[in-house]
Amino acid sequence: MQETVFACNMNAISPEQRPAHQQLAEQLFTSKRAVYEISNGYRFEFSAELLIPLAQFVSLEHLCCPFFDFAIQVNANSDTLSLQLTGTEGVKAFIRAEFGELLN
Repeated sequence: MQETVFACNMNAISPEQRPAHQQLAEQLFTSKRAVYEISNGYRFEFSAELLIPLAQFVSLEHLCCPFFDFAIQVNANSDTLSLQLTGTEGVKAFIRAEFGELLN
């Protein structure tokens, strides 16, 4: 089994897009409703009205961090949606190191 390398490709997001992406990440994660630690990562809950901004965040984040698995779930009869940010062994430690301040 090949070991996953946790290294972001900082050139995957253009210099023009980077400030907007960072601002979007801060907006999303400061407005999260809850964070749950799961076996292979984290699950974040958001207001359902944030679906499009969340999808925009994932589309860019996937470019620079292709080792993440992303899953957006829209919950039936609810105003809540969730994002699961997961991956192979070691990804949870990477998430804590890179997004630690956003986990609180």
